[in-house]
Amino acid sequence: MNLSVYNRIAIIGCPGSGKSTLARQIAAQTGHPLIHMDEVYWAGTIEPYDVILARHKQLTQGERWIIDEHFLGTMQQLFTTAGLVIFLEFPKWLCLWRAIRRYRNNRFNALPRTLSAARMHIKRCVFYKYYPKLVIFSLHERYYSLLDRYILPDHVRVMILQFRKQVKPSILALHKAHPEVEFLRLRSRRAVKEFLKRSDCL
Repeated sequence: MNLSVYNRIAIIGCPGSGKSTLARQIAAQTGHPLIHMDEVYWAGTIEPYDVILARHKQLTQGERWIIDEHFLGTMQQLFTTAGLVIFLEFPKWLCLWRAIRRYRNNRFNALPRTLSAARMHIKRCVFYKYYPKLVIFSLHERYYSLLDRYILPDHVRVMILQFRKQVKPSILALHKAHPEVEFLRLRSRRAVKEFLKRSDCL
């Protein structure tokens, strides 16, 4: 599969499905500009939906790009501009594991933006170092905040657990409404590796 014939490539899927990794591999092979929408949405401030939609529209007007995202609110624009949409459809347990691993790594590597964030960053590192079992296995309601702080933020867990039921049907409906857009579904890590080999990205 010659990916260079597609000027605009979108990679969509559940958080933790490996969208950013695949996007980087394709960008390295095609030379297309790479846009991680998570970095746009969470740039340090929480913005209104219309502002995010306008920014997304501006980014997708570019001549060439590779975008990875999971936000359903902007996916309509993605299907009207992309030439190829790759849907990573992985099991939720795998997405959860990847998201937790990434969150733990980022927690130690990220630079806190404010003094209060720095203090919380230190508390998180120290707490997890000495009390990992309490954080992982205390599933009573009183410990949900600990899971949110030390394992995986609540909004990410909800997105992963509800993705197949709430987001996937809308993605397939958009695919049906835009038959002119090349649509590729990859359901396993093996399928991704085979796709990369066929595309000369490995």
